[in-house]
Amino acid sequence: MENSVNFLEIAKFCKDEFEQKCAKSSHMSGYSLLYVALFEDGQMRISKTPHILSGATKCYLIHKWSQLAVSCWYETYNVQSINEFGEVNEGEFDDEYSFSISAASFNVSPRVYLKRSGDSLYSAELWESGISSEAVLTRELNYIWSLSKKCKKECHSMFESQLLCKLAQKEQNIKSLEEKLESSSAKELYLQSEISEYRTLLNDIKSALEK
Repeated sequence: MENSVNFLEIAKFCKDEFEQKCAKSSHMSGYSLLYVALFEDGQMRISKTPHILSGATKCYLIHKWSQLAVSCWYETYNVQSINEFGEVNEGEFDDEYSFSISAASFNVSPRVYLKRSGDSLYSAELWESGISSEAVLTRELNYIWSLSKKCKKECHSMFESQLLCKLAQKEQNIKSLEEKLESSSAKELYLQSEISEYRTLLNDIKSALEK
């Protein structure tokens, strides 16, 4: 069924508001916008241009700018969602699940979070050596979307969602460590030790899930 809401028009209104706010403030600069669209088939698509919003069932606007704090500039984000009724809210996937992005601070990466009823289930840093934060965000948003769908399908309680996402977090940590291990022989023994510890935790969580 085709959505009668004009996402492009609403997105332009929201973009203009943020751009004007940024232009008028001496503490904001470098505004940019990332468009995220969800479709009826369950797919998520992400783009720097708004054209993907046509045919979407729900969309998200990820506003990004640099915010001045005393003497340093930090990556700052604001997430807006536009639902099938044209209502603009925060990053809700549905009545329970949502995502948000925290701002960077001194030596602290911005993070993207998957939440259920406001409680954090999973998070990931957006700073990664050799990769732009935008590329990392695109990857992590797709992962968080698939994780939220899995939680929605398999988890009836908050505890089950927390357990499933804790397992997912450990699996992602292992994957990251294994990638580092492949590219850095100097830290090989240290990373092998960390991977072994994560695998032990992973097996404990899996055992709990089986029970």
